[in-house]
Amino acid sequence: MTKIISNIVNTNVVSCAIIYPIVDKKKRKEITMTVYNDKTGESIANLAIIRGKLMNDFSNLNKKDSDFCGNVISVKRSSGAVDEIPIAIPKRMAENIIQKEVSITGEWRSKNYYRDGKMHMKHYLLVREIRHEEAEDHNEIMLTGFVCKPPEYRETSLGKGVGRMVIAVNRPYGRGDYIRCVTWNQNARRAYNLKVGDKISITGRIQSREYMRKIEGVERVSVAYEVSVEKITKEE
Repeated sequence: MTKIISNIVNTNVVSCAIIYPIVDKKKRKEITMTVYNDKTGESIANLAIIRGKLMNDFSNLNKKDSDFCGNVISVKRSSGAVDEIPIAIPKRMAENIIQKEVSITGEWRSKNYYRDGKMHMKHYLLVREIRHEEAEDHNEIMLTGFVCKPPEYRETSLGKGVGRMVIAVNRPYGRGDYIRCVTWNQNARRAYNLKVGDKISITGRIQSREYMRKIEGVERVSVAYEVSVEKITKEE
């Protein structure tokens, strides 16, 4: 398991990728994780740093047919609202976790699955590093990817701009993750001018949002997961 120490870079070989976690407490915003594709040398970024409280015991820990188990981490916003983020963690890591207060470094992933004959997509945080840490909650994600559908934009009744877009973040071995993002005000207007295929970098936080949807004619509460964008940069 990769150990992260302030101002020191440690490398860890994972499959065909080399992951570089960089932590500098005085420059938290400059934390990056770069994965280099062995074939093209292209750098691809997908890094989330989450600090909060595990809500459950680890699921599937005793099942032999899976190398991963699941949980949910709750993270408080500055407003007092709480985001509940699903995580997937290798069993070898989960077996050593006793305390509920943890800090996680990982990647925000998407996965397609079929239910009732329809294609659905779920999102989860793939844990790369986890440790016990009792400190203020923290929720930050940095992504570099490509706009894969035309961005949307609208204004609320109060004149606040709200935008939505989906970006594709490539993995080093050919697959990709499709990340839903929500933008606000100036960021929303800037994102609306982006074209499909544009390469962008964003920083923000992972948020959970409840909404009502009709399933078999019955209104039910569902949860959507998206990245609330704080900064967006178009890459050349």
